[in-house]
Amino acid sequence: MSVQDLKNAVKSGLYRNHKWRVFLNFPEFAGTADVVKQASVLARTSKTPPSTMGVIEVPFEGRTVPIPGDRSFEEFAVTILATNDMRVRNTLEIWSEAMNGSESNTTTSLNYADLVRDHTFQLLDINDNVVKEYTLQDAWPTLVDGIDTDRGSMDSSSEFNVTFRYLQAKTNTTR
Repeated sequence: MSVQDLKNAVKSGLYRNHKWRVFLNFPEFAGTADVVKQASVLARTSKTPPSTMGVIEVPFEGRTVPIPGDRSFEEFAVTILATNDMRVRNTLEIWSEAMNGSESNTTTSLNYADLVRDHTFQLLDINDNVVKEYTLQDAWPTLVDGIDTDRGSMDSSSEFNVTFRYLQAKTNTTR
């Protein structure tokens, strides 16, 4: 292989890992379109939604033959910068409380569609054009993580993690 082979292989450009955005589509009872935009801006780290192909082990004449099984989707995590107004965090907490109240131990709705939302995760090129998009269908927060506090940490900002479960991820390559 030569340097020219490498140059030819990356003609479209290399993906830059800081060029992405996420749209957390909150239920209307929890947050407004302004909070969706704020969450997108404050989202600091994440990764593309992972999936795993299961394996069916089939015994055959003293050997085990692996056969592709069912696909499962891993949880999707986003790290969000915390702000003094706590709008994004409050929205996530309201959403979580609607699914199961901390005091009441009940839901606010028996309608599944009221409690889940589709989220969008996009990878962008250097000009902010979408090069890959994932739609996480029927997502809901399973974890609104705590905010670490530290009196000795004067020159840093706070952040928290949010973890979502979802039915499946759709892209331009799914069928």
